[in-house]
Amino acid sequence: MSTFEAALKEPYLSLEEERDAIRSWQEHGDRNALGLLMRSHARQAWSHARKWTNNMTDLEDLVGEGMMALLEAANNFDLERNVRFSTYANWFVKNRIFAALTKF
Repeated sequence: MSTFEAALKEPYLSLEEERDAIRSWQEHGDRNALGLLMRSHARQAWSHARKWTNNMTDLEDLVGEGMMALLEAANNFDLERNVRFSTYANWFVKNRIFAALTKF
């Protein structure tokens, strides 16, 4: 099974699970919570990366950039805002992938 297929099989988190994971990561540095959040949103990084390349090596690099963007979004997410993490992280993922594309 490819990493993309594995990412697609990860379950979506409910709003409460998502917020609990972000809170645990931001307040307590819980790496398990961060891992859960990253795995559940990895398909977002894969989806954006696949739109821009067919080259497998470039795809993996772009996915890596997208995953780093998810980490940045998890660090900066404001739990007081009434928005889902995927909506917030979308901007980070797109911008990081576009920036990486300019370096290819």
